[in-house]
Amino acid sequence: MYFSLIGNLLILTMQKHTLTVEHEGYRIDRYCSVFFPQVSSLKRAKKWMRKGWVTLNGQRVESSRFVEVGDCIELTLPNEVIPVWEFPIDVLWEDEFMAVVYKPAGMPVHSNDGKSLRNTLGFVLQRTSEPDALIQFEPVHRLDARTQGLMLIAKTARARARLGEAFAERGQIHKWYQCLAVGSVNNGESTELLDGKPAHTRWRVVETCPSVFTGTVSLLEVQIFTGRTHQIRKHLQMVGHPVLGDDMYHNGRPLKHKGLFLCAVRLSFVHPLSGLQIEVSVSTPSKLRKRWAFEANRIKLREQRLQEEG
Repeated sequence: MYFSLIGNLLILTMQKHTLTVEHEGYRIDRYCSVFFPQVSSLKRAKKWMRKGWVTLNGQRVESSRFVEVGDCIELTLPNEVIPVWEFPIDVLWEDEFMAVVYKPAGMPVHSNDGKSLRNTLGFVLQRTSEPDALIQFEPVHRLDARTQGLMLIAKTARARARLGEAFAERGQIHKWYQCLAVGSVNNGESTELLDGKPAHTRWRVVETCPSVFTGTVSLLEVQIFTGRTHQIRKHLQMVGHPVLGDDMYHNGRPLKHKGLFLCAVRLSFVHPLSGLQIEVSVSTPSKLRKRWAFEANRIKLREQRLQEEG
């Protein structure tokens, strides 16, 4: 790989990679996703074939074409300019293959304006000497822009591919969140389908306190076993206890302009290259603790006022 960092731009020089097919029975998109470390996913193989970056025996072909032993597949990655956003974020764990970082609330994972988590990674993470180093380090799962917390980052193609497989197989990667939920919540779980797909969320009540705004508010620890869009927010709203600050999934009176009180606080996974068990966690975020203290103070002030009026 040939790249240089000029100012806040990562300049990547055109790369060519060639493979001679040694295994029959593969469609070309599948063969690329398995044997080209730069590709590592079927979706990416299809996308790059549509762009014309992948050829078979010198010709562009459909992704459904089957390869034969002796065929030559060439992958050409063009010159690319990648903006690096010099925005400091916390790196909680890192090695040559992957990292865990803390995404702030309000920061999108991907964006077209160059101001996203993906664009900060070249600024905060160390370059790897691994031969299949990714051009741009990549988040391997999602968090809503308004949700803060831990995110798993791949630095090499092998790590990206194996982490993708681990996410696809339930029980390989474990994620926990904390949130403030409206109302007095009981321990529980939901397996309600989301967008017609299986979804599983489980929550445990850490503490409940009175609230002037909502009556009561509960601090929850939440574990998800699937990764559906807005899963926690949807499931908690379905049981009548939406996440505080959620103006999309609520029960008629959302807390506006205060942000979403939801945070990814713990990640547990088996390292895809070393096989070691890794666990990274953070304490209850200051955003949640400050709101909790604010609620308690509002109740105290209300009680003082009632006593004075009485």
